[in-house]
Amino acid sequence: MYTIVTTTYNDIEGLKLLIDSIFRLTILPAEIIIVDSESNDGTQEYIKKLQNSSKIEIVNVYKKLTIGSARNYGVSIAKSNFVLISDTYCKVDLYWAKNICKKLNEGYSFVGGAFKVIGDTCAQKG
Repeated sequence: MYTIVTTTYNDIEGLKLLIDSIFRLTILPAEIIIVDSESNDGTQEYIKKLQNSSKIEIVNVYKKLTIGSARNYGVSIAKSNFVLISDTYCKVDLYWAKNICKKLNEGYSFVGGAFKVIGDTCAQKG
């Protein structure tokens, strides 16, 4: 059992990209905590739709925080023993959570990851 924490601010498209990739994971999380720094771009409506339609618990935190404080807050309220963190506009690999949880179950206290830029520049995310 694990939790995914992400932060957002007026990035509904990036949040959708991340959430869509999370729903495709080989091992789904017990909960997804979304810390929204008071977005006004429709993010809250999207999160509420997720809460009503998802089999995964979606925790919505609507609070003005810096990105670091938002991540820390999300981690502090997680119910799972393992907490995975990703940013919006990331597409997590199908085996991302499985591979990280495997290492955590082996006794590692921290597991880091890497990313691959899709496109010619960092601004061109796929």
